[in-house]
Amino acid sequence: YDSALNSRQKGIMLREFAAIGLSRYTGQRAASELIGRLFGQDRLKGHIYLKNQEPWAEIYYDMGPFQLVLRGRTIGNQYINVSQALPTLKEKRGIMLLDWDSRMTEEGEVLLIGQEGLSMEEVCLSPTEIYRYYRDPEVWQQDALYVSCYGLSIEGKILLPSYRTEEEQQKIQQSESWRREMMQKALEGDSSAMEAMEQEENMIDLEIAERMKNEDIYTIFDGFMYPAGPDQGMIDNTYTLLGDITGIEKLFNSFSEEWVYYLELSVLGQELRVLINPTDLVGEPAVGRRFQGKVKLYGRLDPARLILESSDHFF
Repeated sequence: YDSALNSRQKGIMLREFAAIGLSRYTGQRAASELIGRLFGQDRLKGHIYLKNQEPWAEIYYDMGPFQLVLRGRTIGNQYINVSQALPTLKEKRGIMLLDWDSRMTEEGEVLLIGQEGLSMEEVCLSPTEIYRYYRDPEVWQQDALYVSCYGLSIEGKILLPSYRTEEEQQKIQQSESWRREMMQKALEGDSSAMEAMEQEENMIDLEIAERMKNEDIYTIFDGFMYPAGPDQGMIDNTYTLLGDITGIEKLFNSFSEEWVYYLELSVLGQELRVLINPTDLVGEPAVGRRFQGKVKLYGRLDPARLILESSDHFF
Protein backbone atom coordinates (compact mmCIF):
# COMPACT_ATOMS: atom_id res chain seq x y z
CA TYR A 1 0.00 0.00 0.00
CA ASP A 2 1.10 3.59 -0.71
CA SER A 3 -0.89 6.80 -0.22
CA ALA A 4 -0.56 9.49 -2.88
CA LEU A 5 -3.79 11.42 -2.47
CA ASN A 6 -4.23 13.89 -5.32
CA SER A 7 -4.19 17.65 -4.79
CA ARG A 8 -7.99 17.86 -4.72
CA GLN A 9 -8.11 15.20 -2.00
CA LYS A 10 -5.57 17.09 0.11
CA GLY A 11 -7.94 20.04 0.42
CA ILE A 12 -11.69 20.31 0.46
CA MET A 13 -12.49 16.64 -0.18
CA LEU A 14 -10.71 15.45 2.96
CA ARG A 15 -12.92 17.83 4.94
CA GLU A 16 -15.87 15.73 3.81
CA PHE A 17 -14.60 12.90 6.03
CA ALA A 18 -16.30 14.78 8.88
CA ALA A 19 -19.71 14.30 7.22
CA ILE A 20 -19.55 10.54 7.93
CA GLY A 21 -18.09 10.89 11.43
CA LEU A 22 -14.38 10.91 10.60
CA SER A 23 -13.67 14.44 11.81
CA ARG A 24 -10.34 13.37 13.35
CA TYR A 25 -9.00 12.38 9.93
CA THR A 26 -9.59 15.48 7.80
CA GLY A 27 -5.90 16.40 7.58
CA GLN A 28 -3.60 14.83 4.99
CA ARG A 29 -1.34 13.10 7.53
CA ALA A 30 -4.24 11.81 9.62
CA ALA A 31 -6.05 10.58 6.48
CA SER A 32 -2.92 8.74 5.27
CA GLU A 33 -2.50 7.13 8.70
CA LEU A 34 -6.16 6.07 8.63
CA ILE A 35 -5.76 4.46 5.20
CA GLY A 36 -2.67 2.61 6.37
CA ARG A 37 -4.57 1.38 9.42
CA LEU A 38 -7.41 0.09 7.23
CA PHE A 39 -4.99 -1.77 4.98
CA GLY A 40 -3.70 -3.51 8.08
CA GLN A 41 -7.09 -5.17 8.48
CA ASP A 42 -7.46 -8.78 7.41
CA ARG A 43 -10.76 -8.52 5.57
CA LEU A 44 -11.03 -6.06 2.69
CA LYS A 45 -13.47 -6.19 -0.22
CA GLY A 46 -13.58 -4.50 -3.59
CA HIS A 47 -13.13 -4.80 -7.33
CA ILE A 48 -10.37 -4.73 -9.95
CA TYR A 49 -10.93 -2.82 -13.21
CA LEU A 50 -8.91 -1.49 -16.13
CA LYS A 51 -8.46 2.26 -16.50
CA ASN A 52 -6.41 3.50 -19.45
CA GLN A 53 -5.25 -0.10 -19.91
CA GLU A 54 -3.82 -0.15 -16.37
CA PRO A 55 -5.17 -2.24 -13.45
CA TRP A 56 -6.93 -0.25 -10.74
CA ALA A 57 -8.60 -1.32 -7.52
CA GLU A 58 -11.69 0.05 -5.78
CA ILE A 59 -11.82 -1.05 -2.15
CA TYR A 60 -14.65 -0.61 0.37
CA TYR A 61 -14.33 -0.45 4.14
CA ASP A 62 -17.63 -0.56 6.07
CA MET A 63 -18.21 1.77 9.00
CA GLY A 64 -21.77 1.09 10.11
CA PRO A 65 -24.09 2.92 7.69
CA PHE A 66 -21.06 4.42 5.94
CA GLN A 67 -18.21 3.26 3.73
CA LEU A 68 -14.79 4.64 2.97
CA VAL A 69 -14.06 3.99 -0.72
CA LEU A 70 -10.37 3.77 -1.64
CA ARG A 71 -9.17 3.82 -5.25
CA GLY A 72 -5.76 3.48 -6.77
CA ARG A 73 -3.56 1.87 -9.39
CA THR A 74 -2.33 -1.61 -8.55
CA ILE A 75 1.32 -2.58 -9.00
CA GLY A 76 1.94 -6.30 -9.02
CA ASN A 77 -0.35 -8.55 -7.02
CA GLN A 78 -0.20 -6.85 -3.62
CA TYR A 79 0.82 -3.20 -4.07
CA ILE A 80 -1.78 -0.41 -4.36
CA ASN A 81 -1.06 3.27 -4.85
CA VAL A 82 -4.14 4.91 -3.27
CA SER A 83 -4.93 8.21 -5.00
CA GLN A 84 -8.55 8.72 -3.93
CA ALA A 85 -10.33 8.27 -0.60
CA LEU A 86 -14.06 9.00 -0.66
CA PRO A 87 -16.45 9.06 2.33
CA THR A 88 -19.80 7.55 1.35
CA LEU A 89 -23.23 6.64 2.70
CA LYS A 90 -24.75 3.21 2.09
CA GLU A 91 -27.95 4.85 0.86
CA LYS A 92 -30.41 2.41 -0.70
CA ARG A 93 -33.12 4.91 -1.63
CA GLY A 94 -32.71 6.27 -5.13
CA ILE A 95 -33.93 8.51 -7.91
CA MET A 96 -34.44 8.03 -11.62
CA LEU A 97 -31.98 10.07 -13.67
CA LEU A 98 -33.38 10.97 -17.10
CA ASP A 99 -31.75 12.45 -20.21
CA TRP A 100 -28.41 11.89 -18.54
CA ASP A 101 -24.81 12.25 -19.61
CA SER A 102 -21.43 11.44 -18.04
CA ARG A 103 -18.33 13.62 -17.82
CA MET A 104 -14.78 13.03 -16.66
CA THR A 105 -13.08 15.68 -14.51
CA GLU A 106 -9.40 16.60 -14.68
CA GLU A 107 -8.87 14.60 -11.46
CA GLY A 108 -10.34 11.48 -13.08
CA GLU A 109 -13.68 11.61 -11.31
CA VAL A 110 -16.83 10.55 -13.15
CA LEU A 111 -19.82 12.89 -12.99
CA LEU A 112 -23.42 12.05 -13.92
CA ILE A 113 -25.65 14.90 -15.10
CA GLY A 114 -29.36 14.46 -15.73
CA GLN A 115 -32.89 15.37 -14.73
CA GLU A 116 -34.37 13.93 -11.55
CA GLY A 117 -37.43 11.90 -12.54
CA LEU A 118 -39.98 13.45 -10.17
CA SER A 119 -39.00 17.11 -9.88
CA MET A 120 -37.48 17.25 -13.40
CA GLU A 121 -34.73 19.47 -11.97
CA GLU A 122 -31.20 18.97 -13.29
CA VAL A 123 -28.73 17.41 -10.87
CA CYS A 124 -25.06 16.55 -11.12
CA LEU A 125 -23.65 13.87 -8.84
CA SER A 126 -20.40 11.99 -8.44
CA PRO A 127 -20.86 8.18 -8.38
CA THR A 128 -19.07 6.59 -5.45
CA GLU A 129 -18.79 3.22 -7.19
CA ILE A 130 -17.04 3.58 -10.56
CA TYR A 131 -15.63 0.13 -11.29
CA ARG A 132 -18.80 -0.65 -13.26
CA TYR A 133 -18.17 2.44 -15.40
CA TYR A 134 -15.11 0.64 -16.74
CA ARG A 135 -16.12 -3.04 -16.43
CA ASP A 136 -19.79 -2.92 -17.50
CA PRO A 137 -20.07 -0.36 -20.34
CA GLU A 138 -23.47 -1.76 -21.37
CA VAL A 139 -24.94 -0.47 -18.09
CA TRP A 140 -24.26 3.07 -19.24
CA GLN A 141 -26.22 2.65 -22.47
CA GLN A 142 -29.59 2.89 -20.70
CA ASP A 143 -31.94 5.81 -21.32
CA ALA A 144 -32.56 6.19 -17.59
CA LEU A 145 -30.38 5.34 -14.60
CA TYR A 146 -31.57 4.40 -11.12
CA VAL A 147 -29.10 5.98 -8.69
CA SER A 148 -28.97 6.92 -5.05
CA CYS A 149 -28.45 10.65 -4.40
CA TYR A 150 -27.40 12.41 -1.20
CA GLY A 151 -25.30 15.39 -0.16
CA LEU A 152 -22.22 15.74 2.02
CA SER A 153 -21.94 19.15 3.67
CA ILE A 154 -19.12 20.78 5.61
CA GLU A 155 -20.85 24.12 6.16
CA GLY A 156 -24.48 24.74 7.01
CA LYS A 157 -26.81 26.69 9.26
CA ILE A 158 -30.33 26.31 10.57
CA LEU A 159 -32.89 29.02 9.86
CA LEU A 160 -36.29 29.54 11.40
CA PRO A 161 -39.23 28.49 9.23
CA SER A 162 -40.84 31.08 7.00
CA TYR A 163 -44.51 31.70 7.70
CA ARG A 164 -46.78 30.85 4.78
CA THR A 165 -50.52 31.21 4.56
CA GLU A 166 -52.58 28.39 3.09
CA GLU A 167 -53.02 30.47 -0.05
CA GLU A 168 -49.23 30.97 -0.36
CA GLN A 169 -48.61 27.23 0.09
CA GLN A 170 -51.10 26.42 -2.67
CA LYS A 171 -49.42 28.96 -4.93
CA ILE A 172 -46.01 27.36 -4.30
CA GLN A 173 -47.37 23.89 -5.08
CA GLN A 174 -49.03 25.13 -8.26
CA SER A 175 -45.81 26.81 -9.36
CA GLU A 176 -43.78 23.63 -8.72
CA SER A 177 -46.33 21.52 -10.60
CA TRP A 178 -46.32 23.93 -13.56
CA ARG A 179 -42.52 23.95 -13.72
CA ARG A 180 -42.34 20.14 -13.69
CA GLU A 181 -44.91 19.99 -16.49
CA MET A 182 -43.01 22.52 -18.59
CA MET A 183 -39.68 20.76 -18.03
CA GLN A 184 -41.22 17.46 -19.08
CA LYS A 185 -42.54 19.05 -22.28
CA ALA A 186 -39.17 20.70 -22.94
CA LEU A 187 -37.47 17.31 -22.48
CA GLU A 188 -39.83 15.92 -25.14
CA GLY A 189 -38.77 18.68 -27.56
CA ASP A 190 -41.47 21.32 -27.01
CA SER A 191 -39.67 24.64 -27.67
CA SER A 192 -42.66 26.70 -26.48
CA ALA A 193 -42.36 25.13 -23.02
CA MET A 194 -38.73 26.26 -22.80
CA GLU A 195 -39.71 29.77 -23.86
CA ALA A 196 -42.48 29.84 -21.23
CA MET A 197 -39.98 28.87 -18.51
CA GLU A 198 -37.51 31.53 -19.64
CA GLN A 199 -40.23 34.19 -19.53
CA GLU A 200 -41.27 33.02 -16.06
CA GLU A 201 -37.68 33.17 -14.82
CA ASN A 202 -37.25 36.70 -16.20
CA MET A 203 -40.39 37.85 -14.37
CA ILE A 204 -39.17 36.23 -11.15
CA ASP A 205 -35.76 37.90 -11.50
CA LEU A 206 -37.44 41.32 -11.82
CA GLU A 207 -39.64 40.63 -8.79
CA ILE A 208 -36.67 39.52 -6.71
CA ALA A 209 -34.61 42.57 -7.70
CA GLU A 210 -37.46 44.83 -6.54
CA ARG A 211 -38.07 42.97 -3.27
CA MET A 212 -34.35 42.88 -2.42
CA LYS A 213 -34.53 46.65 -1.86
CA ASN A 214 -36.53 46.09 1.32
CA GLU A 215 -36.40 42.40 2.24
CA ASP A 216 -33.89 39.78 3.34
CA ILE A 217 -33.03 37.05 0.83
CA TYR A 218 -34.29 34.32 3.18
CA THR A 219 -37.73 35.90 3.43
CA ILE A 220 -37.97 36.16 -0.36
CA PHE A 221 -37.01 32.57 -1.19
CA ASP A 222 -38.90 29.54 0.10
CA GLY A 223 -36.05 27.43 -1.20
CA PHE A 224 -33.34 27.28 -3.84
CA MET A 225 -30.67 25.01 -5.23
CA TYR A 226 -28.07 26.33 -7.62
CA PRO A 227 -24.58 25.28 -8.77
CA ALA A 228 -21.80 26.61 -6.57
CA GLY A 229 -18.65 25.03 -7.96
CA PRO A 230 -15.24 26.73 -8.21
CA ASP A 231 -16.03 28.01 -11.69
CA GLN A 232 -19.58 28.63 -12.90
CA GLY A 233 -18.49 27.54 -16.37
CA MET A 234 -17.42 24.09 -15.16
CA ILE A 235 -19.61 21.07 -14.54
CA ASP A 236 -19.44 20.32 -10.80
CA ASN A 237 -21.49 18.45 -8.21
CA THR A 238 -21.40 21.31 -5.67
CA TYR A 239 -24.62 23.16 -4.83
CA THR A 240 -25.80 25.91 -2.51
CA LEU A 241 -29.28 25.13 -1.27
CA LEU A 242 -32.07 26.22 1.02
CA GLY A 243 -34.77 23.74 1.98
CA ASP A 244 -37.32 22.75 4.62
CA ILE A 245 -36.28 20.07 7.10
CA THR A 246 -38.83 17.24 6.92
CA GLY A 247 -36.94 14.61 8.93
CA ILE A 248 -33.89 14.21 11.19
CA GLU A 249 -31.84 11.16 12.17
CA LYS A 250 -28.50 10.67 13.90
CA LEU A 251 -26.25 8.10 12.21
CA PHE A 252 -23.43 6.46 14.16
CA ASN A 253 -20.02 5.61 12.70
CA SER A 254 -19.01 2.37 14.43
CA PHE A 255 -15.34 2.83 13.47
CA SER A 256 -14.85 6.33 14.92
CA GLU A 257 -17.69 6.15 17.48
CA GLU A 258 -18.89 9.51 16.21
CA TRP A 259 -22.38 10.49 15.05
CA VAL A 260 -23.60 12.91 12.38
CA TYR A 261 -26.91 14.44 11.33
CA TYR A 262 -28.88 12.89 8.49
CA LEU A 263 -31.30 15.57 7.35
CA GLU A 264 -34.22 14.99 5.01
CA LEU A 265 -35.00 18.15 3.07
CA SER A 266 -37.69 19.39 0.72
CA VAL A 267 -36.09 21.80 -1.73
CA LEU A 268 -38.77 23.32 -3.96
CA GLY A 269 -40.60 20.01 -4.04
CA GLN A 270 -37.45 17.92 -4.55
CA GLU A 271 -36.52 15.45 -1.80
CA LEU A 272 -32.87 15.48 -0.80
CA ARG A 273 -30.91 13.91 2.05
CA VAL A 274 -27.82 15.60 3.52
CA LEU A 275 -25.14 14.40 5.96
CA ILE A 276 -23.39 16.97 8.14
CA ASN A 277 -21.27 16.82 11.28
CA PRO A 278 -22.73 18.74 14.27
CA THR A 279 -19.50 20.72 14.51
CA ASP A 280 -20.05 22.04 10.96
CA LEU A 281 -23.67 23.06 11.58
CA VAL A 282 -24.70 26.39 13.11
CA GLY A 283 -27.98 26.09 15.00
CA GLU A 284 -30.20 23.26 16.18
CA PRO A 285 -32.06 21.33 13.46
CA ALA A 286 -35.76 20.60 13.90
CA VAL A 287 -38.55 19.50 11.61
CA GLY A 288 -40.13 22.60 10.10
CA ARG A 289 -36.97 24.69 10.29
CA ARG A 290 -34.83 25.31 7.23
CA PHE A 291 -31.32 24.21 6.31
CA GLN A 292 -29.08 26.47 4.26
CA GLY A 293 -25.63 25.34 3.21
CA LYS A 294 -23.26 24.08 0.57
CA VAL A 295 -23.36 20.40 -0.37
CA LYS A 296 -21.69 18.05 -2.82
CA LEU A 297 -23.97 15.42 -4.34
CA TYR A 298 -22.91 11.77 -4.42
CA GLY A 299 -24.59 8.46 -5.15
CA ARG A 300 -24.18 5.09 -6.75
CA LEU A 301 -25.67 3.14 -9.61
CA ASP A 302 -28.32 0.54 -8.67
CA PRO A 303 -28.30 1.23 -4.91
CA ALA A 304 -30.27 -1.97 -4.20
CA ARG A 305 -27.11 -3.91 -5.12
CA LEU A 306 -25.83 -3.04 -1.64
CA ILE A 307 -28.08 -5.79 -0.31
CA LEU A 308 -26.31 -8.35 -2.52
CA GLU A 309 -22.76 -7.22 -1.78
CA SER A 310 -22.05 -9.58 1.10
CA SER A 311 -18.59 -10.71 0.02
CA ASP A 312 -16.03 -10.21 2.79
CA HIS A 313 -12.85 -10.44 0.78
CA PHE A 314 -11.09 -8.53 -1.97
CA PHE A 315 -11.83 -9.86 -5.44
